[in-house]
Amino acid sequence: MRQPGSSFKPIVYAAAIADSITPNTIFADTALSIPLANGTVYQPENSDGQYLGPLTLRDALAKSRNVVAVQLGMRLGMDSIASLARRMGLSSKIAPYPSSAIGASVVQPLDLVAAYTTFANLGTPVEPRFIYRIEDRNRKVVLTRGVQALEPALDPRVTYVVRDMMRDVVERGTASSIRRFLPESIPVAGKTGTTNDNTDVWFIGLTPDLVAGVWLGFDKPTSIAIGAAGGSMAAPIWGKMVARYYASQPQLVASHATEQWMPPLGVIMGDVDRATGELATDQTPPERRYTEYFVEGTEPPPLRADPWKLFGWGPIIY
Repeated sequence: MRQPGSSFKPIVYAAAIADSITPNTIFADTALSIPLANGTVYQPENSDGQYLGPLTLRDALAKSRNVVAVQLGMRLGMDSIASLARRMGLSSKIAPYPSSAIGASVVQPLDLVAAYTTFANLGTPVEPRFIYRIEDRNRKVVLTRGVQALEPALDPRVTYVVRDMMRDVVERGTASSIRRFLPESIPVAGKTGTTNDNTDVWFIGLTPDLVAGVWLGFDKPTSIAIGAAGGSMAAPIWGKMVARYYASQPQLVASHATEQWMPPLGVIMGDVDRATGELATDQTPPERRYTEYFVEGTEPPPLRADPWKLFGWGPIIY
């Protein structure tokens, strides 16, 4: 049982998107003091000791800002987040404290990696299995264990939006080292994690073909090294491991050159200004323009379809 650190955050962000908080919503990455029931004051800090001010929810995840995740935990309620974690397959208790939003509650590594199958399968997690087939000496199959799906944990639209946010963790965030090993044609989404005193470092990620996780730490929790972090230690191992997998599957690499993750029905897209979180305009610099995704009904008003416009085009002919 180990603390997952920031690798727990995608569950928090999934609860936020499910609660109609959009990825372009601005949050303040600033100093925070939270009075606790025992009379103490909890003051979460970011791993770099800095605060970046206002930034979008998408950027907060990509840059792993602890303060924003804690704000989400307080706004949504840690009981709601713990409930989602259970539906995703985490059996360990998520304590109802603000620090649990940034991975203070311990989990089993296998369970956490399996929980990420929720993002791979658009909302439906599967159980991990150690043995999937047993053969006798004559190669006759005497036991098989198929993939056991759990009940759906998330709306497919919510899952797609969060998974796309997790892609930014790899493309421009704390796990950018993975691109040293995998070509851009292979979509990768995931999240790094680093605990206090550099005791545990993580990267859990997924591609269209697999979900995998890397954890590093000592049997007895102790600091790995000064500056140890999920992005600098676990992510490169993950990248090398998955690169070996794709080296043995060249047909998959070729297929991803044309096949990417496609949004399900009910996901709306639009160009957004990365700095302001507002819809992009003709004056938005190209380097700040990107495609954002919204669960239908939460998109900015200008992106919403107006059924009355249909009648401006003339009569409908059957």
